[in-house]
Amino acid sequence: GDPFAPFEAWTAKEMADAASGAPRPDRTRRFTFTPATAKVYRTIWKGWITWLASEGLQWNQATSAQVRKFLSGPTPGGEGVGRNPIDKRKMANYTQQRYWRVLRGVYALAFPSDPSRNMSDLEEKDRPKVQARSRTSQVLPPGVLQALQDPKMLAVLVPRESSTHWWIARDRAAMALLAHCALTTAELIALQADDLMVGNATLSPDYDQQNNIPSVQDPTGPRVNISQGMERTVPLPPAALINVMPWLQERSQLLYDRLGLPLNGPDAAAMPLFLSRQKENGKLTSMEPTSIWQMVSRCLRAALQDPSIHVAVDSSGRVAKGAAIVRNSVLQRWLWIDKRSPADVARLAGLKSIASLRLPLPDTAKDNTS
Repeated sequence: GDPFAPFEAWTAKEMADAASGAPRPDRTRRFTFTPATAKVYRTIWKGWITWLASEGLQWNQATSAQVRKFLSGPTPGGEGVGRNPIDKRKMANYTQQRYWRVLRGVYALAFPSDPSRNMSDLEEKDRPKVQARSRTSQVLPPGVLQALQDPKMLAVLVPRESSTHWWIARDRAAMALLAHCALTTAELIALQADDLMVGNATLSPDYDQQNNIPSVQDPTGPRVNISQGMERTVPLPPAALINVMPWLQERSQLLYDRLGLPLNGPDAAAMPLFLSRQKENGKLTSMEPTSIWQMVSRCLRAALQDPSIHVAVDSSGRVAKGAAIVRNSVLQRWLWIDKRSPADVARLAGLKSIASLRLPLPDTAKDNTS
């Protein structure tokens, strides 16, 4: 049968459970499971199916023995399976956890009464656990976040080779929001143009930044309203606007040229802020998680190779290249450089408590939160 049918059944159940808010026996707090989550996990399931095929097995022939062998090996790669792993010899700790969650969930639903098929007979020592060192969030090497927050440097790191490459303006704006506002990939994807506000109105592509000098402290100044996950408002500093405004202008023209939407009209404002280069059923849609990762990865790779940026990489020489490490670095800056309180940083990050920061706190902050 269809190897994706059991996966689709599991994701449908997970989304229904998450939407109901029903308590889960294996969780101490409410969880979320969205279509974006399902899309990421589908890539994980595809990696598993691909690996099984290399072993000459179908999905319903797998037992805990195959799971143990799979999780102890390298992350599956290849076209359509996922991005290249940092270590090609062994799965990262968090990658093991994510595969384990998907495999355990799908097989427990498909074979509830067969221990060898639903993975319940897998010994505790063979079940992936998040190691203590993996619980500390990775941050960018010194100098890289500063480069991402510098509008001129960001333009160098995300070069535009042709005036027709409208997506370069998009990528610069998206990177500016990541580097200044600490958004997650899902939050970036969910943004619409009317989530950017100034005063009580949508931030217009015609907004005159020079004559309306925004202040980060001004609650009515330019800001981004985030509704994905925990709702919150994060200020848009002037340095971010320098790359955001050109995209708003180019996006407005793009929607007019492609869809005939009135320039700066409400229909354009209610569409995804960061449009994909690909159409779906003839419509422009938002970027996908893999596109976001590729965008961030290209930019960070350029930053790490730029001789004008002082980069001190640890002895392993490895630096994560997704949106999460940019977000973590912004949160660390808010804590240590901007001297914001951990509670304020957690609020701006959309976290329920400072325990979720998973970052070392300044000593004074520890004293104030103990």
